[in-house]
Amino acid sequence: METKYTCRLDYEHVLNYGFTDLNYQEWKKERVLSADEYVDYLAGTQVEHITLKEPYKSRFYDGIREAVMKAGNQIKIMDTIALYITKKPD
Repeated sequence: METKYTCRLDYEHVLNYGFTDLNYQEWKKERVLSADEYVDYLAGTQVEHITLKEPYKSRFYDGIREAVMKAGNQIKIMDTIALYITKKPD
């Protein structure tokens, strides 16, 4: 049985751990990636895929690569970059 990746930090609760002055900012960014670049992005940043076992992991990424190739070898990503800032009390 596969183990789903469930680790997550809820930044909005950091005040419960002694930090102060929670501040949130975000920026929007658009990127266009090739099929290979997108697969590299998924493999390195999307934690849900970390627990996939072979041969499913390779098949999954091959399928993603093939779909992007069929769509003109480009995929547009509309990123939201989130930044949470807090202070640690003295």
